[in-house]
Amino acid sequence: MLKHRHTNSLTSGLFLLIFLALFLTLSPLRVGAEEISVAAKVDKNEASLEDSILLSITVSGMQSAPQPALPSLPDFTVEGGQTVSQVQIINFKMQANTIFNYTLIPKRAGDFTIGPATVTVKGKVSQSQPIQIRILPSQTKPNQRSDLFIEQTLSPRNPYVNQQAVYTFRFYRRVQVGETKMDEPEFTGFLTEDMGEQRDYKTVVGGVEYLVTEVRKALYPTQAGKLTIGEATLSCQVFVQSRQRRGTGDPFFDHFFDSPFFGRTEFKTMNLRSEPIQVEVRGLPLEGRPPDYKGLVGNYRAEVNLDKNSLPVGDSATLNVVVSGNGNLRSFELPPLAGMSDFKVYEDRPSFSARTQGRDLIQTKAFKRALVPLKTGESRIPPVGVSYFDPVQGRYEVAQSDWMKVSVTPGKEKEAFTLVKAGAGPGLATAVDVLGRDILPPHSQQVRISRGRPGSLNHPVYWAAFFLPFCGFVITLLAFRQKEKTEKDAAGIRRKKAFPRARAELSRAKKAMEGENPEFFRVLSRIIKDYLGDWFNISGGALTPLDAFDLIKQTGNPELAGRARETLDKLEGYQFGASRASSEERKEIYHSIQKLIKELQKALKKGPKL
Repeated sequence: MLKHRHTNSLTSGLFLLIFLALFLTLSPLRVGAEEISVAAKVDKNEASLEDSILLSITVSGMQSAPQPALPSLPDFTVEGGQTVSQVQIINFKMQANTIFNYTLIPKRAGDFTIGPATVTVKGKVSQSQPIQIRILPSQTKPNQRSDLFIEQTLSPRNPYVNQQAVYTFRFYRRVQVGETKMDEPEFTGFLTEDMGEQRDYKTVVGGVEYLVTEVRKALYPTQAGKLTIGEATLSCQVFVQSRQRRGTGDPFFDHFFDSPFFGRTEFKTMNLRSEPIQVEVRGLPLEGRPPDYKGLVGNYRAEVNLDKNSLPVGDSATLNVVVSGNGNLRSFELPPLAGMSDFKVYEDRPSFSARTQGRDLIQTKAFKRALVPLKTGESRIPPVGVSYFDPVQGRYEVAQSDWMKVSVTPGKEKEAFTLVKAGAGPGLATAVDVLGRDILPPHSQQVRISRGRPGSLNHPVYWAAFFLPFCGFVITLLAFRQKEKTEKDAAGIRRKKAFPRARAELSRAKKAMEGENPEFFRVLSRIIKDYLGDWFNISGGALTPLDAFDLIKQTGNPELAGRARETLDKLEGYQFGASRASSEERKEIYHSIQKLIKELQKALKKGPKL
């Protein structure tokens, strides 16, 4: 009997569907031609601060309705929801509706009016009626132990200006939650730094175990006085189990079907708020403040080291200064190094890092300084100090290094001009090759001396003894003059070869123009120094930019001397400092040095020979 009735019901339903489809296909439906209308409604007119309100705006009279323009809702947080399209057939007339759903989260308690929502179609504006709603105060205070609540704390509550204070936000819950959204408070008057990812853990509060999600930030107040950290808000979906009684009439089955297994899971949106935090920020004392104080507050240390303690003139050593502590180092700049007259100092870009250590955020900033010695001998680098205010001790402190010594040796290049060199000859003899014969004395023939009888006045021994002092003086004088002539001729040869040698070196350096290798700038600097060394018959490798300026200035051309010094300074900056040159800039520098060498050659030839 049950089976028969089920078959008849199925057949009747199928027949009804076929009839309805044929009717809709063959019957001329009239599409509603009524005017566009807009209606708004809410799921409740009274709610608390912990609730949310569903606002539904229905646009009737057209398909694919445009998005309505909402009224100003400054007292609510508006979140977009679903859009639902409906088509209804009433008296053979098709009517299309589009429903736009919005979630309103109240920001404060009070009575409010939701103004009209408007839709504009072909220049015609349609609008809904206003809605009156009432928002009641929160029913659950943040410090009340319920199934879920939030809190925010700050430690310490009365920091000094620029002292690190740790802000902590915690979300406690002992029920299952779905999608969660947190809105941070306003941190007006603070600089903020994140302290890593959020962490989840379990804790017991009032004898009840909660699952906690914690988010921490490091705050640095920028001004003294009273500051306020606004309230934090969190909205979440809470799973709610609703039970539906079956009503079988049997107590056993009623109890069985009333169990959670046969219940229905629903979502309820909860909006949680925390209390604001009032902060009293203390100003830094003026008493005992060091002249070089840069605003650091906390506990710091400075590590200073030199990558080499011995180097030749023209080379560089790197001074590494690493400052770390539980304070704000992101904008900190190392003060200029004092007592560095023996060096030219080039700054490199500092590097910054941060890590969480215990309850603090430890920041580290590393500085590099390239030191180029200006003279030979032993130089001392004074202590590098970093001044800071210790909030625990309530006084200013200095973290500094010890004195460091640097030994500067002469340049590696030897400029001695050699006339002869020895080499291995046959047997035990040593072969000597004469270099530069064109600058030796022209007299090289032998002088024969006749031998007389021993004991007579004509014997060479008597004559040698008589003229020996005079001959020694003459020979010494001639040797001294010959040495002067040889050195003068050697200087002339160097000066003559200076320009061709510089041009040849520039041609070889052109191959290294592309790329970002700083060796390119070292080669260009060496070419200029070697050219000046050849011209003035000195060691060019040990020249400093100031030495080059003084040498060229003595020839009567201070403007060219200044440009040469500026060029060498720029090359050292690219070589040792943080400056980086693009491909076009490297080409421009290369051609400028070509031009400088030509101008030096022209000016030095006209100027006095030193």
